Amino acid sequence: MAHPHDVVPSIQAELAALGVQSRVYEASGVPFTCRVVLSYTAFIQWEVPTFGTDAEPYLAMASLTVREQGRVLANASFALD
Repeated sequence: MAHPHDVVPSIQAELAALGVQSRVYEASGVPFTCRVVLSYTAFIQWEVPTFGTDAEPYLAMASLTVREQGRVLANASFALD
Protein backbone atom coordinates (compact mmCIF):
# COMPACT_ATOMS: atom_id res chain seq x y z
CA MET A 1 0.00 0.00 0.00
CA ALA A 2 1.40 3.39 -0.97
CA HIS A 3 2.00 5.92 1.76
CA PRO A 4 -0.30 8.96 1.38
CA HIS A 5 2.74 11.22 1.00
CA ASP A 6 3.55 9.26 -2.15
CA VAL A 7 0.62 10.74 -4.10
CA VAL A 8 2.75 12.31 -6.85
CA PRO A 9 5.06 9.31 -7.39
CA SER A 10 1.99 7.04 -7.48
CA ILE A 11 0.31 9.19 -10.13
CA GLN A 12 3.53 9.30 -12.15
CA ALA A 13 3.88 5.50 -11.95
CA GLU A 14 0.35 5.02 -13.27
CA LEU A 15 0.97 7.50 -16.11
CA ALA A 16 4.24 5.74 -16.99
CA ALA A 17 2.42 2.38 -17.09
CA LEU A 18 0.19 3.95 -19.76
CA GLY A 19 3.21 5.21 -21.69
CA VAL A 20 2.72 8.84 -20.64
CA GLN A 21 5.82 10.84 -19.70
CA SER A 22 5.37 13.36 -16.90
CA ARG A 23 7.25 16.08 -15.07
CA VAL A 24 6.42 17.87 -11.83
CA TYR A 25 6.20 21.68 -11.70
CA GLU A 26 4.97 24.14 -9.11
CA ALA A 27 1.51 25.42 -10.09
CA SER A 28 2.94 28.84 -10.92
CA GLY A 29 5.86 27.40 -12.91
CA VAL A 30 4.23 25.33 -15.66
CA PRO A 31 6.01 26.11 -18.94
CA PHE A 32 3.92 27.49 -21.79
CA THR A 33 5.09 24.54 -23.90
CA CYS A 34 3.13 22.06 -21.70
CA ARG A 35 -0.02 21.42 -23.72
CA VAL A 36 -1.55 18.99 -21.21
CA VAL A 37 -1.49 19.60 -17.45
CA LEU A 38 -2.76 17.38 -14.65
CA SER A 39 -3.41 19.30 -11.44
CA TYR A 40 -4.49 17.79 -8.16
CA THR A 41 -5.55 18.54 -4.63
CA ALA A 42 -5.09 15.95 -1.91
CA PHE A 43 -6.04 16.07 1.75
CA ILE A 44 -4.05 13.89 4.12
CA GLN A 45 -5.52 13.28 7.57
CA TRP A 46 -4.09 11.57 10.61
CA GLU A 47 -6.02 9.13 12.76
CA VAL A 48 -5.39 6.24 15.13
CA PRO A 49 -6.64 3.14 13.31
CA THR A 50 -8.91 0.58 14.94
CA PHE A 51 -6.80 -1.62 17.22
CA GLY A 52 -3.89 0.78 16.76
CA THR A 53 -2.04 2.99 19.19
CA ASP A 54 -0.30 5.51 16.93
CA ALA A 55 -1.84 8.00 14.52
CA GLU A 56 -1.20 7.22 10.85
CA PRO A 57 -1.73 9.35 7.74
CA TYR A 58 -4.31 8.43 5.14
CA LEU A 59 -5.63 9.96 1.94
CA ALA A 60 -9.01 11.42 2.88
CA MET A 61 -9.82 13.28 -0.36
CA ALA A 62 -8.31 13.80 -3.78
CA SER A 63 -9.40 15.72 -6.85
CA LEU A 64 -7.62 15.56 -10.22
CA THR A 65 -8.18 17.66 -13.34
CA VAL A 66 -6.59 17.19 -16.76
CA ARG A 67 -6.47 20.26 -19.00
CA GLU A 68 -5.24 20.72 -22.55
CA GLN A 69 -4.28 24.29 -23.29
CA GLY A 70 -6.56 25.41 -20.45
CA ARG A 71 -9.63 23.41 -21.53
CA VAL A 72 -10.82 20.71 -19.08
CA LEU A 73 -10.54 17.23 -20.62
CA ALA A 74 -11.26 15.14 -17.52
CA ASN A 75 -12.02 15.51 -13.85
CA ALA A 76 -12.09 12.90 -11.08
CA SER A 77 -12.66 13.04 -7.32
CA PHE A 78 -12.33 10.66 -4.39
CA ALA A 79 -13.50 11.18 -0.82
CA LEU A 80 -13.82 8.92 2.20
CA ASP A 81 -17.07 9.24 4.08
